Amino acid sequence: MANSWKSRGCIAAVLMFFLTAGAVVAQNVYIEQNVEMPAMAGQPPTQMLVKIWFTPDKMRIDQPLGGGTTVIMRTDLGKMWIINNASKTYMDRSLEDAKSAAASAAAMMGGDKMQVEVKPTGATKKIGDWNCQEYDLSVKGGTPLSMRIWATPDVTIDPQLYAKMSEAMGSNPMMTSLTDKIKSIPGYPIQSIMTMTMGGQELQSTSTIQKISQEKIDPSVFELPAGYTKVEAPAAAQQAPAPAPAAPATEAPAPKKGGS
Repeated sequence: MANSWKSRGCIAAVLMFFLTAGAVVAQNVYIEQNVEMPAMAGQPPTQMLVKIWFTPDKMRIDQPLGGGTTVIMRTDLGKMWIINNASKTYMDRSLEDAKSAAASAAAMMGGDKMQVEVKPTGATKKIGDWNCQEYDLSVKGGTPLSMRIWATPDVTIDPQLYAKMSEAMGSNPMMTSLTDKIKSIPGYPIQSIMTMTMGGQELQSTSTIQKISQEKIDPSVFELPAGYTKVEAPAAAQQAPAPAPAAPATEAPAPKKGGS
């Protein structure tokens, strides 16, 4: 159960990134976000640093759970690679397959029934280097979900970067309803606190941006690592919303360049 929550928590962290990337004007973006998840099933609370690299047609996400999983999306190739750094293996999926899986997952969560509301609370605070304003987002219908979003007007990233990756992930009612509302929030979300119910239990995860860099990214960041072996995706991975199945425990290697 704990491993399942950690895997779902990683997916939730990445989901929060997709949902809150819409306000971001640079052609190369590197982001570090700290993700916190609560204790569950006798396991201690989990905290991890997720690293994300963005260009107009490529994206990479590194997370350390289970020894390190890397997801590389290449819209220029129509591919997604899910990389297990512990076993030095990778799965090769088409973005069309990922779209299909995302749409199926959204349907299972009742995405077509979701009603999303967002409103400012008037509260302000400074998070890191950024002055932020608070917004509350609530979802009724489908899977219960709420978010507290602290956004800043001090960060600008080209919205087309988000639009291309969002399209690659697949349009579905769940993503469209949420992203449309979040894109209406002025500024870039620095902290997102998401509460959702899984198996009758309320779970909360927090994502906080630690660093944003807009320097040029080495193209090698978006390539498959040398010496890794291709494996077939298990049935569960074919059905899961991309990106991140857990991997066996070991340390994930850092990318060569691009903001690490």
